[in-house]
Amino acid sequence: MKKMLGSFLTFFILSGFQSCDKYFEDIEPVVQTVSIPGPAISSDGLTTDNLGNVYATDNIGTSPDPFNGNGTTIYKIKPNGERTLFADKLDGGPAGCCFDKWGNFYVCTFRDGKLIKIKPNGSRQVIADNLEGPIQVVSDRQGNLFVSVAGIGEAVGSKIYKFTPNGTKSILADLFSLGGIALTGMAIDKYDNLYVGNFVNDIIHKVTPGGTATVFVHLSLPGIPYTPFTGYLTYANENIYAAGTTISRLYKITLAGQVSVLAGTGQAGAQDGAPATATFTGPNGIAADPSGNVLYISESVSKRLRRIVSLKKL
Repeated sequence: MKKMLGSFLTFFILSGFQSCDKYFEDIEPVVQTVSIPGPAISSDGLTTDNLGNVYATDNIGTSPDPFNGNGTTIYKIKPNGERTLFADKLDGGPAGCCFDKWGNFYVCTFRDGKLIKIKPNGSRQVIADNLEGPIQVVSDRQGNLFVSVAGIGEAVGSKIYKFTPNGTKSILADLFSLGGIALTGMAIDKYDNLYVGNFVNDIIHKVTPGGTATVFVHLSLPGIPYTPFTGYLTYANENIYAAGTTISRLYKITLAGQVSVLAGTGQAGAQDGAPATATFTGPNGIAADPSGNVLYISESVSKRLRRIVSLKKL
């Protein structure tokens, strides 16, 4: 009876009706494929809303060069895998995205250097332009926005910009002197500290709300050398989760700075199952659902959307 109940609840959750910790009590951590390659697949940034829906950007599109993509779309994907178009004609190349506390959606467009706001009614507003290859945007509890830049042209991409709710722009931190160039994904914890990776080394930097920047951790582990670059980051369960794009692994970083491999063997592939034996191909975007118990991963190479269920047990 318990097994039957567990199976029913698993179906109930993964069909998108609810997501609640107690329903995962009998489910061991597992990697699953949500969507296989085809229309509406993400290669880049991910975020989730309060109902557990995933929003997935496609910066690469059909381009064979991941650094010179032609993607223009954002799709909304329910926990059961059903997909609908959320936004299109983002010709600047949609990358990282987030919601603010008022339900507004923000997306960086990498190729044309913009930060775009999409209101709940679907109307759009350019919040900033002329950014040096914006990659990720996150929002804090006050509604401030923070944008990491990877650099484009001659710009090295070492800055994190801050935008207040009234639109005031400032530089929160410049990580150049700490080895932070060609910045990539960024996460924000419940204390409003920022964590950011980059394209060129294994460093994750930490930036406090006041702008103090430090080297937080290195992702290289004994016996597991790290090959840059780092994709996106996300925060859940008092941990930072990072996508090791070129090494096909996912990493867990505690707020105390302990680093471990969360999932992936380091070999490219598409095998589902136990996190230790599952394989990924270019994991890039990463985002947790509101419960913190489901972690979604986009793959820049295969363009699959994957997830880890029962994340809190790992």
